[in-house]
Amino acid sequence: MSRIGNRQSPEKCFEDLKWIDTKINRTEGIGMVTWYSDYLYFHSDEPANMLRDRYKELMVAHKNGFMNIVLKDNIWIKKAFSFYTFGQVIIDNSEIFPSTFTKVLDLYKTDAQFRSCVEFDCKNAPHGLGEKEIMFILEEITTIYLAAKGKLNFNNRFVPGTEKWVLHFYPGKPLKSEVCLFQKNPLKLSNPKNKFENGSYDLENKKYYDYLEIDLESFNFSD
Repeated sequence: MSRIGNRQSPEKCFEDLKWIDTKINRTEGIGMVTWYSDYLYFHSDEPANMLRDRYKELMVAHKNGFMNIVLKDNIWIKKAFSFYTFGQVIIDNSEIFPSTFTKVLDLYKTDAQFRSCVEFDCKNAPHGLGEKEIMFILEEITTIYLAAKGKLNFNNRFVPGTEKWVLHFYPGKPLKSEVCLFQKNPLKLSNPKNKFENGSYDLENKKYYDYLEIDLESFNFSD
């Protein structure tokens, strides 16, 4: 949400979509799911009504702006694009998210290395949420972890529950805590049909990161 008016504006997102489309070998049905992190920003001292109004307007404007661009070019299929708030993702996956988040939270409390990675990300986060940044990050990386491991229902109308692979992409490097979570894999999840189950794509640097190949101590996680 913090970059929705600049690097992740509708125009920039569409440019990213067109570029990454040139890198994907054609398959029968590719869907794109956009997650808005509005819910995560409630880990804040700001009044809930102010946050609700602010992010509701931003999300509606972003979705409408993006789809207006998409529909001007008839090569794209409207129902291939889905948009979700973070709360929707949790509700649609209520069978798996709470128990997984409990495991991730336990990992934070008991594993010194993982806790150190989360604290590193907190210090470098742009959100300005202070101590509440911990919960923000833990919830965010839990969903990324579950998505890559094939445990989330996306409800995309174009590829309804038939995903052969899921690629998480974002304009920037992964979080240190995100990489650490995948390396530790606390639930011992495996999704062999997804060749991207342990990585993400950095749209800014045009690079795929395999989390299992990253050295947590020597890798530069700064953008």
